Amino acid sequence: MEMRQLGRSGLKVSAFTLGSMEFGGKVAEPEAADIFACALDHGVRVIDTANCYTNGCSEEIVGRLIAPHRERLLLATKFSVPLDPELPHSGGTSRKAVVESCEASLRRLGTDYVDIYYIHRPHPGTPIEETLRALDDLVRAGKVRAIGTSSFASWQLVEAQWCADLRNLARATVEQTPYHLLDRRVERELVPAARSHGVGLTIWSPLAGGLLTGKYLRDGAGEDRLKADDAAWGAKHFSDAATRAVGALDRIAREAGHSLTEMSLAWTLRQPGVSSIVLGARTVAQLEQQLAATSVELADEILEAIDEVVPFGGVKVPYYLDDAFADFTPNRFAW
Repeated sequence: MEMRQLGRSGLKVSAFTLGSMEFGGKVAEPEAADIFACALDHGVRVIDTANCYTNGCSEEIVGRLIAPHRERLLLATKFSVPLDPELPHSGGTSRKAVVESCEASLRRLGTDYVDIYYIHRPHPGTPIEETLRALDDLVRAGKVRAIGTSSFASWQLVEAQWCADLRNLARATVEQTPYHLLDRRVERELVPAARSHGVGLTIWSPLAGGLLTGKYLRDGAGEDRLKADDAAWGAKHFSDAATRAVGALDRIAREAGHSLTEMSLAWTLRQPGVSSIVLGARTVAQLEQQLAATSVELADEILEAIDEVVPFGGVKVPYYLDDAFADFTPNRFAW
């Protein structure tokens, strides 16, 4: 598998990353082990988890899986999503949250360092300098090799880089953002900002929650996702505009001799600034189908047809910036 430079850093990452959000939940540990083995066999060299995935169980499983291969792999985890609503500092980006979350993740992962430590979501209520100083201390202590952000707006990413430069702190190496054919808004500002500031991009939800596999095109296939407890997800994904776009993209893919999954992932892989795509397969068969995108070449006429359905910077299903301003409070700048 192709290895790519991660932004302006010295790290190199495989074009695909193995995501583990469902490990310990919808994916039991034996199945997770099979998926992990398949990923390694195909050249995947990065595994991505988070402290909140299945309430820490994902990190524990990942720790056991990577133990015999630790020096061959890059390990990424995340913090900031609250784990216990009764504990005010179980989430967020305060110094207390950063340090305690890192120590807990290292214990669950059974390692003394992580290669990439992501701020899982921005928390504008905490000055970015406080968060970066805590992360810088973890880097200097050898517990974290590189800092990442996730789902940051372009201005938040630039603010973090400016603060790091001003205070001589470790800079973000990577931003993990949602980017797929049904939401191209990152192309307007985030991608140029990341490239200008030497930040690599890793991609989450590259198949728009499964829409870009085409599995929901069949009549009634999405009914389970429209239940009361999942109504917001369904309303966002099963709009008339999204259905028309997915149908048109599926026709383009089939006429080119590809599956919609392969074409969608191959398209994202070739976008400027993209270092790696996180795959969240639940079975070995799903993972093998997704990994097949590495051999797909998209001709100019296919790219032009795609742009007619989903133009530059356009959106059919919103992912980017959904919650970026949820807890924004003014006058928070401390540096």
